[in-house]
Amino acid sequence: MIKKDVTIDGFDGPETRSYYFHLTKSEALTWVKETGGQLTKDLERVTKTGPEDDLTDMLEMVGRILHRAVGERQGKRFVKTKEIADDFVFSGALDVVLADLLAHPEEVDRFTAGLLPTDVMAEAANQNA
Repeated sequence: MIKKDVTIDGFDGPETRSYYFHLTKSEALTWVKETGGQLTKDLERVTKTGPEDDLTDMLEMVGRILHRAVGERQGKRFVKTKEIADDFVFSGALDVVLADLLAHPEEVDRFTAGLLPTDVMAEAANQNA
């Protein structure tokens, strides 16, 4: 799980919010299956993207991952709803996180790896081999 504090321009001025991101193993494997293995390929491509590469695809992919992974900690539960995801996108927080990752590309690997259980990508690659 990743926690990211994000400062957005709220209606009443700057506002800092904490966002949490996580994909469970079953969510990740289901997504890999839904995409016919393309998710695994996309994530591998994202981690190999260098500063000289076109970052548009990487940002789009990371944006999709963040939209699926964002949720709220509620006690011992991690809750994801459309409302939570929409708040993240429409508040401008997604743009702030993407801009931060663009400014610090070395963080992309750490960030995406922190979203997933460690064995998920290896298992997904094996399923699509």
